[in-house]
Amino acid sequence: MAQTKLDDAAFLLKHGRHSNAYYLSGYAVELGLKAAICKQIIAECLPDRRLIEDVYRYGQDLRRLINLAGLSEALAAAENEPKFKANWSIVAQWSEATRYEMIDAFRANELVNAIAERKAGVFQWLKLHW
Repeated sequence: MAQTKLDDAAFLLKHGRHSNAYYLSGYAVELGLKAAICKQIIAECLPDRRLIEDVYRYGQDLRRLINLAGLSEALAAAENEPKFKANWSIVAQWSEATRYEMIDAFRANELVNAIAERKAGVFQWLKLHW
């Protein structure tokens, strides 16, 4: 699902639908982080109730999802690479509240590229953890 959201965001961006591309690309990251959280859950065991409650409580807060996924140290290590760090700083500003904003082409391109960049993009990093 995360890849589909990112693909759809790229399609929207290409067709001038900047606000929707921005919003949807953030959901690609959110879903990737939730996949990393799900990787922690053993199918035969009930997950910790607090973890599940926190996932629902902080469902679109990317910084909190990083913590819930247990990726804080991995993120800090990845930020040693300047281009990734710059990309993460752009992505970390995303919020579900942007659904009510008009996003310009520059800002939408900046976010989609920060997520999708092949070498230092946030999405490539996330794929290593789900």
